[in-house]
Amino acid sequence: MIRDRLISVGVAGTLVAGGLAVLWAVTGSVVATSRSVAPKAVALTGQHAPAPYHADSLALLVVGRDLFRAERRPLGVAYDPTHAPGGGAAQVTAPRPTLVLTGLVWGPTPVAVVEGLPGVNGPRVLRRGDAVAGLRVIRITPNAIAIAGVDTTWTLTVRNPWP
Repeated sequence: MIRDRLISVGVAGTLVAGGLAVLWAVTGSVVATSRSVAPKAVALTGQHAPAPYHADSLALLVVGRDLFRAERRPLGVAYDPTHAPGGGAAQVTAPRPTLVLTGLVWGPTPVAVVEGLPGVNGPRVLRRGDAVAGLRVIRITPNAIAIAGVDTTWTLTVRNPWP
């Protein structure tokens, strides 16, 4: 019971301190103004008194004084994740998978066993025309397989288990 009260008092104190910190960051000091809305004036007149600052100007004031920088002003360069710091566009390329042809089964419909396909755990049996994670099997020959990606074509041969 006492522990719960102490926690709630601590939370309330933290909220008050945070509000005062934001007020200090916006105005430069913690000072009560006489232009604020008083509950008695609202109750007597039935109308709301005008706010001391227009909402747009207050937003510009908060944005203009960046709370998270020591200088209290925004950075000179706008953040843009599509451009690299040097000014050129950032090239984001996915790493190319390391594909391994484990085996071939030749017959009326030849199949190949391929390891290293993106998003696939372990080997996968593929036929001509099959597509996995953007990679398509375009040709199977008795000793090799050709797999086409977006910008690369792999020609894989079966590894020789004995040198």
